[in-house]
Amino acid sequence: MFYQPQVRLSDRSVVGVEALMRWNNRNRGMVPPDVFIPLAERTGHIRKMTLWAMNTVLRQTSQWRHDWGQLSVSVNMPSELVAHSDLPDMVHNALQLFGSDAIRPMIEITERSLMVGDRALAQLHRIREMGVRVSIDDFGTGYSCLAYFHKVPANELKIDKSFVSRLLTDTASADIAMLIIDLAHRFDLDVVAEGVEDEATCEKLASSGCDVVQGYYFAKPMPADVCEHWLQTFGKDVPTG
Repeated sequence: MFYQPQVRLSDRSVVGVEALMRWNNRNRGMVPPDVFIPLAERTGHIRKMTLWAMNTVLRQTSQWRHDWGQLSVSVNMPSELVAHSDLPDMVHNALQLFGSDAIRPMIEITERSLMVGDRALAQLHRIREMGVRVSIDDFGTGYSCLAYFHKVPANELKIDKSFVSRLLTDTASADIAMLIIDLAHRFDLDVVAEGVEDEATCEKLASSGCDVVQGYYFAKPMPADVCEHWLQTFGKDVPTG
């Protein structure tokens, strides 16, 4: 598991991390998740991988030492598992084993997860009752369904990096990003922008009302021990570039 810090725009302090799975293959080197995650889904291993990821993330981050508030910790949840009957039990067991007052767990779901109907919504409500927050990832890139969106017990929307990367050069992308920010705030949701790589984009997002950003401008995804050291060093005074 690697971790990428999330920075609050208002004061440039770290408020959370997103957990990102990486596979360091002995023959191929670092294999990106867009290669091995679909393979895990096709071969039926995605549930075991997700369970391992959730337990590993909660165990590692609960051991981190830092001297400010709770840290939001996000774990990606495959869409096929959102409506799975044992998802709440899987989350509950992980929290019982590795939960900590120092972290605020969050699961990230995609828009595709919203299309599976009332069963998924019921599962998400059960998870929210456990104190686990919900983020809708890559919002605006899938088949958005507002009929389901307003029912989802979400805390956060994430603007996909495909919009963020073109924010300064493409009017349509900037307009979509601002629409997402406005929509989220109308539903009392926080907004996180992914893929931020320069100060000008940060300033544009801040002026548009975005709450939190993540991207290479602040930090690349890091192994757990490296991220813990980074947080201890820069958590209250985040470097850039």
